[in-house]
Amino acid sequence: MKINHAKLTNQTLKVLFYVAFYYSSVVIYLTYSIIDSPDFGKYYRYFEYYSGNISSLNLEQGHFYYFFNYIIVVASSKIYELWTLNELLNFSIHLGNSLIFLVGCVGIRKYLTLYFQKNNIHISLILACLLPASFELRATFKPEILAFACLGWLFYYLHKAGEDNNILAMLKFIILCSFVVTTKVSIAVLVIIILIFEIFQNKKSFLSHIKKVHIVLLLFCVLSLLIESYSMNGKFITQVDHEAKYDNQASFDFMTNFNKDEFIDNPNKYFFYDSFIGITLFDSFNDFFGFYNNSEHTELNKDRKQFFKVVFRGGQVLPINIKYDKKEASFTFAGLYDRGWNESNYIDETRMKLSFVFSSIIYFLCLFIAIFKKRVRPALLSPFIGMTVVSFSALGLFGTNNFDPSTGDSFKTFYYGFFIVFAFVVLLQEILKYNILKRASALLISLFLLFFIGFPFAYSQDNAEMLLRKNSIIFSCEINAPAVNILLNLEEEIYCENSSEVLNIINSEQQMQLISFEFENTPYVHIIGVLMYVLLLTPKINKKTSYLELLE
Repeated sequence: MKINHAKLTNQTLKVLFYVAFYYSSVVIYLTYSIIDSPDFGKYYRYFEYYSGNISSLNLEQGHFYYFFNYIIVVASSKIYELWTLNELLNFSIHLGNSLIFLVGCVGIRKYLTLYFQKNNIHISLILACLLPASFELRATFKPEILAFACLGWLFYYLHKAGEDNNILAMLKFIILCSFVVTTKVSIAVLVIIILIFEIFQNKKSFLSHIKKVHIVLLLFCVLSLLIESYSMNGKFITQVDHEAKYDNQASFDFMTNFNKDEFIDNPNKYFFYDSFIGITLFDSFNDFFGFYNNSEHTELNKDRKQFFKVVFRGGQVLPINIKYDKKEASFTFAGLYDRGWNESNYIDETRMKLSFVFSSIIYFLCLFIAIFKKRVRPALLSPFIGMTVVSFSALGLFGTNNFDPSTGDSFKTFYYGFFIVFAFVVLLQEILKYNILKRASALLISLFLLFFIGFPFAYSQDNAEMLLRKNSIIFSCEINAPAVNILLNLEEEIYCENSSEVLNIINSEQQMQLISFEFENTPYVHIIGVLMYVLLLTPKINKKTSYLELLE
């Protein structure tokens, strides 16, 4: 029997992708309480509204993302009856976000298989699971992750509808696009721009297949979702309320300001809050504002291993002396170094500086390759679309003020993080085409990404015990050993217990109002839209229904 090595390799990498996805999601759950993510308390109101605890929302965002997570919370409440509300919310939303992220990865894979080798796609998706941007998307109770979930599928449907004249693809595109553009106004603007870019760059044939019935259907879907959201929210998605501190406009000097001296001495948010360049390049592959892996609330920012140290050797210029301590698994670099290495946080500063350089290289490659590769140009330039839209908003060019001069956080890369992941995966396809670079680049990139997130760790007994307790209460406890012992560097024995003795382990400053876990207010139009989309995915519809039959 002849073995197809190419197919075997592809299947192996496919399995490794799912393994990477699963264990990266486990690590995020174990180390980060989503209750402490930005604006969680604000958007928890959606849960209170669905349960009937409050009668009005006064929020502007669409409902699919929040209602999907609410369903998971309600289902989990029936299974884990002993859990506290914080534990229930933390586990359920992490689970919901992880499932949405997986859908996005599958969609990107589906799209990229039109042009690239499956092996390389799976390698890039494995690395995407380690991206700080993907960490932030999965660790936040906001619908930006929904945009990521839809992006690859929308590009794929554009291709199928344009090149193959596939009516099913057209209908799927219409329904999926309707959900995305009615979720959040910033997401709508970003996704619409990149779709228009893709259509006019690569998919002009798509326009020739658009008929009046398609436009009518799109308008009907969008208006139906908007009307329902307005009836439940009391606001349209464009009626965004910002805190008083954001009632400012950024200056044009903000866009060009950059202090190279502070980059060497103080690479942090306290010295670069007034620099678009600094914020963007520090934050793209690191947590510049300290909301996620650099947050005080996460175990990813606790007990980081000091795996290297620098010793200043003054006097004459000597060659660098490097020693490795096998017992401590650490390096010592001795030489004529800057005195700044004496600071206690020199490793974290190194993380920030290297992430700045890494971002610069990635964005340069995106721009450079986009010049020559028309087919992937929209995807590679998508982060720059995000930067432009965010900048226009902060500069007040959209007619509203949205800038806090004391922090500069209006320029957070989280707002277009789904573009960063998308562009990163596509960029790797171009890099991995050169086999000589494949293994070395994949290994090097993975080490850099893990380093940016906070790895490696040397947890104290108290923090180790907390992680073990957090793992002990979930259904997949026993199979999480690689994530707990290897990735988090814990040597303690795994135990699995679901009793009242190990509960109340999610400590948070946020105190959420207990909800009734009922369905008092339900977005029925959103549910119908999802069911229609799922119906179009069924094999029976895909095999038997022709273009003309569906139009009739």
